[in-house]
Amino acid sequence: MLILWDQNKYPGRLAWVTWLLVLANLGVFVTQLALVDNFTFDLALVPAEVVKSLQSGPTDDPSRPAPPKILVKEGDSWVEEAQFRIPRPLTLITSMFLHGSWLHVISNMWFLLIFGRNIERAMGPVLYLVFYLFCGVAGGVADILVDPQSTVPYIGASGAISGVLGAYLIVYPINKIYVWLILVFEWPAFIVLGQWVLVQYISTFEAFADGSIYAGGGVAYWSHLAGVAIGILFVIVTLFWLRLMRRPAKPVGEAATRSWPKKDVAELDPYKTFLSRS
Repeated sequence: MLILWDQNKYPGRLAWVTWLLVLANLGVFVTQLALVDNFTFDLALVPAEVVKSLQSGPTDDPSRPAPPKILVKEGDSWVEEAQFRIPRPLTLITSMFLHGSWLHVISNMWFLLIFGRNIERAMGPVLYLVFYLFCGVAGGVADILVDPQSTVPYIGASGAISGVLGAYLIVYPINKIYVWLILVFEWPAFIVLGQWVLVQYISTFEAFADGSIYAGGGVAYWSHLAGVAIGILFVIVTLFWLRLMRRPAKPVGEAATRSWPKKDVAELDPYKTFLSRS
């Protein structure tokens, strides 16, 4: 099954944050290809390194080992090159802009374009960007919790994009999704995305059942599940808060005979457009 596109709920409105995220991911991937492996390893999430960094904290101890060197091919020879080391907790963010192959980055960006546009227009650009990064970090935290001693680099925007899918599932459950399965079909989002979530769930537990934390060629499906869960919870909590803020205050004294003015509701609800569109 190939997901082609979705029903546009806001025609004529540019989802510029989504497009900037796509361009940023593509730009970083091209940089990865140009700078060989050291750039990728420096910015990738390595759970054991993050845990050790949080436990020990920054230090200027001269006896502390220098950052490890890696072999980089220059022409026909291999040379040692020191790694550029950023604070390891920051890799929770930088790793979500890295990808392992053209297929990896294109498939992720295709999902982001399809489902990110309507979510951005519903939330607004600022809240949407915060939401995207938050879901990506949550996916990285899931990688660390699953195996805190792992030295395997984790890369990809899958956690953040899974969060977008989770939000889409709650905000637009019956929105039309166009899929190709020999013929083109129009299915509601809860069927298409529900199948996707089910695959992630089954794959995760298959991986753990056979004694491995990976499935499907090294895919971290638990990170996908964490992103979906955070996306769903984020929307539910946001909608609950917005509806709570829209409640009129209890009348007191003279105010008991006055109705709650609509302009005050708008002032209390900075994301009223998100609430009305949901």
